[in-house]
Amino acid sequence: MAEQVAIFDLDGTLIRLPSSERRFIAQLWARRLLNWRRAALFAGFPLAWLPRFGRDVARKNKAYLSGLEVALVRSLGRAFAAELLAEVPRTMRSELEQHQRAGRPTLLLTGSPDFIAEPLGALLGFSEVIATRPAQRGGRYTWMPPLVHPMGKTKLALARDFCERQDSTLAAASAYGDSQLDIPLLIQCARPVAVSPDTQLRHAAAERGWRILELPA
Repeated sequence: MAEQVAIFDLDGTLIRLPSSERRFIAQLWARRLLNWRRAALFAGFPLAWLPRFGRDVARKNKAYLSGLEVALVRSLGRAFAAELLAEVPRTMRSELEQHQRAGRPTLLLTGSPDFIAEPLGALLGFSEVIATRPAQRGGRYTWMPPLVHPMGKTKLALARDFCERQDSTLAAASAYGDSQLDIPLLIQCARPVAVSPDTQLRHAAAERGWRILELPA
């Protein structure tokens, strides 16, 4: 029998919206780490990469990090993750802990940056974290597209790879998500859970009889 695994999204699932990345950007701004050069690169990214990424170009845009030291951002990310830990609702902690007590491998699979997701995943005891890996060179971030970005088909492929490494399959997995973007993954899993879902995911969950969890306001 295949090992059961549990896959969790981050933003809107383990923590409420707005996204962790947006809130982290606000902290960078408050620390005066976002200068006009980074703002210009951030604004110019869609123009340069729209032909390649189309409507997904905004999600690929990590140019606000350009020139920042990786070590500094990771340090700030660890502190930020400690703040986020207190915001994980009891409902979702309970779901995660049930899987952990049962000895199931758990994966935090998210489009949020690795410098936020990895320390938060460690604090929550996830078996593995796969998150967006911004481009870097020489110890500093660049304005180029991410090296890894779990979204759409890529997210599905990363989930499959994790299952294979656990001698399992998605057909034996539990998965939690909040967005229509999570539907391609959820539909492949044995136990899909829609968490405070957006309109499209709510409709899909109701149509297919998926479990729906509502996070407290």
